[in-house]
Amino acid sequence: MHGAYPSMEPAGALSKPHFKGLTKPEARRLREVEASLQPYQDQKIDAYSKQCDEMSAVFEKARDVRRKLQAEYEARTRRVRAELSEMVAKTDAESRRHHDRLKRFSKDFEAGVEEAKTGWRQTARSGVKQVNQRGAALGIEADRLDEVLQKERDDCRAHTESETGPILEKLRQHREFLDKQSADREQSHVEFRANLEDHFGQLTERMEIESETRERECSDSRAELEKQFGELNEVQNKKDAAARQSLAELKTSLDMEGTERAESQATIVKSASDFMEQFEKSIAENQAKVKENSVVMRE
Repeated sequence: MHGAYPSMEPAGALSKPHFKGLTKPEARRLREVEASLQPYQDQKIDAYSKQCDEMSAVFEKARDVRRKLQAEYEARTRRVRAELSEMVAKTDAESRRHHDRLKRFSKDFEAGVEEAKTGWRQTARSGVKQVNQRGAALGIEADRLDEVLQKERDDCRAHTESETGPILEKLRQHREFLDKQSADREQSHVEFRANLEDHFGQLTERMEIESETRERECSDSRAELEKQFGELNEVQNKKDAAARQSLAELKTSLDMEGTERAESQATIVKSASDFMEQFEKSIAENQAKVKENSVVMRE
């Protein structure tokens, strides 16, 4: 439509306007376009209105994209929180499971130690009882032998009184043999009692040493278990600290992303506002120029 208007000089000039000649097809096209226009219709305003509608559609699409991004960020945040809750629950369950296992192990270990002590006491009582029984049997046997020897002496004395010298000699030899045998048995009995007391002393000493060893091993095992439990607690505390640090970093990242989105939104709104102001200013200037051209053409 600019080709249909005459080229104008500044309003303050005194020279006459100069019109550019139009060919017949161009004039016909301009008449057809002018005939198709409605009263008070402006093609530039229509073009600007169409551009404004397209810009509104673009802005609405951008708002939809931002709403979708916001929903996606919220879903991602909920998913992260759910995963963190699951990690915390799993960590607590593992800690409780290890703690219960340590308690069961400690209970079973103490029960085993107590059962072993009970078995040792029963074995010691049984051994002492057997030794006492053997000592009593040996005492009975010694009494029986004493009675047999006494009877034999009495018999020998009576036989000696009734027999002659060779028999007395034999009896003397036999008596000496019996005395020697009795002395040997008495010595054997003394040695047996001494060996038995020595054996019981060694057994008692071994039991005391074994009891101290068992108590020391039990204390060492308990200390080792407490150390392992402390190490497990330390590792778990480190994992918890790392998880909290990761959460803090994630929160910081989300805050920075929210800040950037707000700044971007403000920048977009400011740019749109500036564009609309410039657009309205341009429309006003174009309308003013159109009115000036119309006034010049009427003159």
